[in-house]
Amino acid sequence: MKKQTLAGTALAAVIAVAAIGGGTVVASNGGEEGPSARAIITVASGEISLKQAIERAERQAGGRAIDAGVDDDHGTIAYEVTTVADGIVRHLTIDPRTGVVAAQEPGLVERLIDDDDDAEEHAGLAQLPLSLTDAVAAAELATGGTATKAELESEDGAAAYEVDVAVADGIQTVVIDGTSGAVMPDDDSEDDDD
Repeated sequence: MKKQTLAGTALAAVIAVAAIGGGTVVASNGGEEGPSARAIITVASGEISLKQAIERAERQAGGRAIDAGVDDDHGTIAYEVTTVADGIVRHLTIDPRTGVVAAQEPGLVERLIDDDDDAEEHAGLAQLPLSLTDAVAAAELATGGTATKAELESEDGAAAYEVDVAVADGIQTVVIDGTSGAVMPDDDSEDDDD
């Protein structure tokens, strides 16, 4: 019942934002453009949440998710989830309406190399007590919105998750500490006060 209420509230908010903003949800996180209103409506009214898509991708790939989000690629809306296990990165696509994990296409599996910029972020992933799904749940709880994107980041040398959440006035970015699960201050909002 709570999920239906949240989906209905998110859907109403997205429709209002789309009507005002011309179909694209503009982020309240530094002006970056978020997913299309159509993508958020599909996700909000779908059977599968971002958290559930991440869980399915992790089961399918046998690793931990480091990045996930809703994508509107040439009119096809889907969740895209990136997992890593034993240095191997896999990119999976999940249908938000059915939860079906699409078969991996050739070229979607790559091995992390030592000089890869992302290798540092991925190195301590196995030791993090908080998963990407935990971070999504914490961000949704903190904002009352629906997560549209989540990724592992390094915040001041510490592992953290950055989660974009669709709320009534656009997209809000929430940073979740990778160890404690606490909501961290958003450095961008401090810059806005100057």
